[in-house]
Amino acid sequence: MSKALEHVGFVNPVNKVYQLTRPLDMMSIFLSTYSIGIMRSFTYDKKLCTLRRVVDPKAPNVRQPYVLDGPHLLVGIITLFK
Repeated sequence: MSKALEHVGFVNPVNKVYQLTRPLDMMSIFLSTYSIGIMRSFTYDKKLCTLRRVVDPKAPNVRQPYVLDGPHLLVGIITLFK
């Protein structure tokens, strides 16, 4: 039943555990330093109520003024913690 529901799209990937592994010793230190390092490039946008990446106005290849990366970062970290 689970395979059939996955093929038609009735699945919530945030609640699904794909593979179980043994606990990693230094994963908490790695994720802490990664989160602290990546937060320098985010700012809180009051209009959108989310984190967005700080866009450099001198960058020629960035077209969108609002680049939302905060939700994607949080879902990725939550997936790693599961």
